[in-house]
Amino acid sequence: MRDRREAEAAARDLAAMLRVWDDEAAGRSLAPARLSGTLAPMLAMAERNRVAWAACRGVALAVPAMAPLLAPAQAAREAHARLVFAQLAEAGAALARAGVRATALKGAAFLAAGGAPAPWREMVDLDLLVAPRDLAAAVRALRAAGWRGDEAAFVSGGDYHFPAMFPESGLGATIELHVRLGWDAGALLDPAAVAARASASALEGLATPAPEDRLAHLVRHAMIADRGLARGALPLRGALDWRRLNGAAHAQALATRFEAAGQGAALRAWQAAMALIWDEPAPPDRAARAWARRALDSLADPEAAARRAARDAMGAPLRALASPERRAHLLRALTNPARVARFVRGLRRRPED
Repeated sequence: MRDRREAEAAARDLAAMLRVWDDEAAGRSLAPARLSGTLAPMLAMAERNRVAWAACRGVALAVPAMAPLLAPAQAAREAHARLVFAQLAEAGAALARAGVRATALKGAAFLAAGGAPAPWREMVDLDLLVAPRDLAAAVRALRAAGWRGDEAAFVSGGDYHFPAMFPESGLGATIELHVRLGWDAGALLDPAAVAARASASALEGLATPAPEDRLAHLVRHAMIADRGLARGALPLRGALDWRRLNGAAHAQALATRFEAAGQGAALRAWQAAMALIWDEPAPPDRAARAWARRALDSLADPEAAARRAARDAMGAPLRALASPERRAHLLRALTNPARVARFVRGLRRRPED
């Protein structure tokens, strides 16, 4: 019972420290906050949820005496953020020299739009959307700049992104060149329309999607592609993205878009969770509010969340077969020897590898 109480205190403290960081990031007066539990469990929870830098910053603002203790962890993430930003800038310049216009997605969009590192936005890959006709030129440009990927395993006409391309140093982030924005995502996120609505960024060769497109991508990825709605899982890193993009201001436009795609429940559940975290207006949907409370409670019980994810994953093959897009992709993949070999290697790999 003591461990459960400690985890619940850590979850409350993490939400409070994220709100403190958010106040500073938005230029508001800091809301009064204090730690109700001990620091280590909260930081471990922040680490698991990939919001450690923002949490550390919130603690340093709320409890200045702790700032020196947290400085090394923040400095390490800031160094990584500088490296990732430099890699994105280099990739954008390489694509521009090849005459390719790419649209930065997700975390990469924050870097491109701001023209600066963003240590609060932890990431391990950089997602870039290119037109299918430009994919080959984009791959050549990145290869010339030192990036390497498993080109033979790409299933043309099936995969929605090229296999991850790794930097020559092996450090920093990988790059994923997307031609679509996910499986069966067209109803919400037509790639040509997203690219057409994108605007120039602070980085050469890169555009950033319109805010509504970025928000739609965020919610769909978190709640549908990553199965957050089914698993009762709420990614706090996505909650930071939502807040930085002022998601509540786009609520009506997003509702129209998600309802038209038959995915309104996912958006309402997400908005209910954002209402709890950021004190935003909640949708008048009791089921959505109940989902949000359970999802936030699950932060204090990662083992139960992992069990739910494992049970949900058992249905993945049937869900894939129910999708015409994925069935067509599977047939194409079976004709690609490199892709089949990679799949077999994955089956042979022991779970602990």
